[in-house]
Amino acid sequence: MTEMVTSGLMRGRWRRSDGPLEGDTRPKRGETARPRTPWTPPRLRPTLLVILVDGFRRHEWLLKAVDRRLREEFAKLDLRLNEAKSRIVDLSRGESFGFLGFDFRRVRSWRGVWRPQYTPQPKKRGRLRAKLTEVFRRSRSQPIRRVIEEINPILRGWVNYFRIGHASRCFGFIRDWVERKVRRHMMKARGRRGFGWNRWSRAWLYKALGLYGDYRVRRWSRA
Repeated sequence: MTEMVTSGLMRGRWRRSDGPLEGDTRPKRGETARPRTPWTPPRLRPTLLVILVDGFRRHEWLLKAVDRRLREEFAKLDLRLNEAKSRIVDLSRGESFGFLGFDFRRVRSWRGVWRPQYTPQPKKRGRLRAKLTEVFRRSRSQPIRRVIEEINPILRGWVNYFRIGHASRCFGFIRDWVERKVRRHMMKARGRRGFGWNRWSRAWLYKALGLYGDYRVRRWSRA
């Protein structure tokens, strides 16, 4: 598997520095015409490119061939390859790579068959926790239902993105962590310690408060 990062691909739209992209920017009656300014180029953003090559020995030559061909094509497009971030990953040796928020690796299934596994990256989980922690922090004096109304869309969007992978263990961690934050918020509002394990059941948190609880992992189905 080859993972390469190009730093010359351009994305986005051209824009004027003196006005919006759309709409009539001509001066109205009684207004002074503004001087025209040159167009500004779009911001260059690095693009991650991942190329997969199977592990059969007869295809080992493809590793060097793909690298050579990519450099030839990039040269034609005036693109630069980030050598510091480009690498070759061998999944058969237990190595892994990250792409689009997932960590990809090869594991053996319970049937003894090797299969790919893709799980949410730890840093993505950490960013989610930091974002939710900030919501709870600034909502200390707010009713718990209002807090839940704010965190539910965040949880729903994050879970829907990662639910296609092998995220069961990660989802279980997030679900337990969110429940503890909700319980602690309610206990602080009552001036008590602990988490209220005997006061509120898990079902009550989801049915009565409406806390987001759809953490099911969904697999891609063949058409």
